[in-house]
Amino acid sequence: MEGRWHKSTTLRDSRKGKVKMTLTFRNKGKRSKADVYVSHLNVKVTANREPVWLVLVYGLGGQQPMMLATNKPIKTKRT
Repeated sequence: MEGRWHKSTTLRDSRKGKVKMTLTFRNKGKRSKADVYVSHLNVKVTANREPVWLVLVYGLGGQQPMMLATNKPIKTKRT
């Protein structure tokens, strides 16, 4: 898929979470944990010349993963 334009949903569907993590959430003073799987990939956005990373989080309850865009560089699978 390199070098061509693709919809974010197409990129999302081409990946599967490979890194297992435990996320901690706080809601009204209570903490809850969720085991999730995470993937990431470098993307380009037409409105921005800076590099952007798309982070995909699988396992938060819905069938579709949560998609997050960040400008913070992702250098390894764990950071």
